[in-house]
Amino acid sequence: MSNKEDRLPAFVELPGNSVGRIPYRARGAHMNGFLFEADRRALQRTCDRCLNDPSTGRLRFRVVAPYVLLTALYVDRMSSADPIDKSKGFVRETDIGFWIPVVGGLADAPGRWKVYWLPTYMFVDSGSALSGGREVFGYPKTMGVVHRGSGGPQPMDFTVDTEHFTKFAPDAEGRVQRLFAVSSNRATSEEPAIETTTTAEVAAAMWQIFDAFLPDDIFVLPLSGDAFLPYIGMPMIFLKQFRDHESANRACYQAVTAVTVSTDSVGSVRLPRTKTRLVVAGSASHPISADLGIPDGREATLAMQMSLDFTVGFGSTLCQFTSDGC
Repeated sequence: MSNKEDRLPAFVELPGNSVGRIPYRARGAHMNGFLFEADRRALQRTCDRCLNDPSTGRLRFRVVAPYVLLTALYVDRMSSADPIDKSKGFVRETDIGFWIPVVGGLADAPGRWKVYWLPTYMFVDSGSALSGGREVFGYPKTMGVVHRGSGGPQPMDFTVDTEHFTKFAPDAEGRVQRLFAVSSNRATSEEPAIETTTTAEVAAAMWQIFDAFLPDDIFVLPLSGDAFLPYIGMPMIFLKQFRDHESANRACYQAVTAVTVSTDSVGSVRLPRTKTRLVVAGSASHPISADLGIPDGREATLAMQMSLDFTVGFGSTLCQFTSDGC
C-alpha cells in the first residue's frame, strides 16, 4: 500500500452505489470525431478558468491550436476491470464531449510540459458514467439524451438534448430540450463516401492542421498514431472539484488531475468524405458557442470514425489547491 493510501480513509460502499472501482474497461466502442475551427481567445479564456486561474500561477496551460474536437463515443460494454467489481456486469454507454487541445504543466518547468485534451461540455446517458466520471476523475459530465441518425451502420449525425436554461430569469424553467446537433451531407456519387486509413494517417492530418497555428515560443512534438486523441493515448486533464456544503462559494476539494487512456485495440479507421456541420442552440446555462468560440453552423475541418477497445486506468494529481495555493 502506498503512503497516500495509508493517509486516505476507506471508501464506504453505500447502498445503491453506482461508482465502480477503477480501472474501467470499454469493449466494442465506436467513435465519431469532428474537428472544428474555433476562436483561440475564447478557448484560452475557458482554459484559464478551468486550469490556470485556480492554480494562482503554479500551473500554466496554453491552447495548442484554435480547434475543438467533438467526439461521439458509443460503447457496447463498459465495465470495471477491478477483480471485485468486474463480476458485477456491464452497461452500455453513449458519451458526447467537446475537447480543447492544451499544452502545459508546472509554470516553472516548461521543459516538462505535455499536450493534453481538456474536456469542457460532456453528455452521457448512463448514471454510472456520470457519477464515476465526475467523482473519480473530474470529467464535467451531465446527463443527456442522444438521438443517433439512421444512415448506414455507423451514422455520423446525432442530436443532444439536455436540461438547460435558454435564458436566466426568476420564473425561467430549465427543461430538457435540444442543445446541439451534428448533421452531415452525403458525399457525391463521384467520390468515395469513406476512405479507409490508419491512426497514423489521421494523426498526421490533425498535425498538419494544428502545425500552422502553434505558438512560436512553445515546442510541441508532432502527434503520433498511438497518442493523438482522448481515447488514443493522449492524456486528458480536468479540474476535479466539489462545492462545499457550508460555504457556497468555496470548494471542499479542488485539484487538477489527469489520466491517460490505454488503447487496447483499434479496428477500422475511416475518414468520411462528408460535409459535417455543428448546429448549436442558444442557451444561457450552456453557452457552447461563447465558451468555445464555435459559431452556429460551423463546418468540420476534419471528420473521422474508428472502432476501438480501451481502458481508463489510474489517474494522477498535478496540483491540489488550498486557500494558500497549490
